[in-house]
Amino acid sequence: MFLVWAIRKYLWKEIPSKYVPWVAVGLGVITDVSLSLATDVVWWKAILSGFTSGAAAIALWELGFKHLLGTNATPVDTGKPA
Repeated sequence: MFLVWAIRKYLWKEIPSKYVPWVAVGLGVITDVSLSLATDVVWWKAILSGFTSGAAAIALWELGFKHLLGTNATPVDTGKPA
């Protein structure tokens, strides 16, 4: 979660808000697959673990930190009436 925040704040500022969850999951998978190569873990367990850690980072942000930090996230316009 903090890695995605740092990337978005300092390195790649043009990441649209709707792609941030995909970036978080992708970083989780890349990190866990890299660690599995170093520690001799089965690759499919590493992918599952990376997906889980990325999804957990998204959930922590949506459930907790967004409300604690008071960010004013605007909903994404899907073009469909509510």
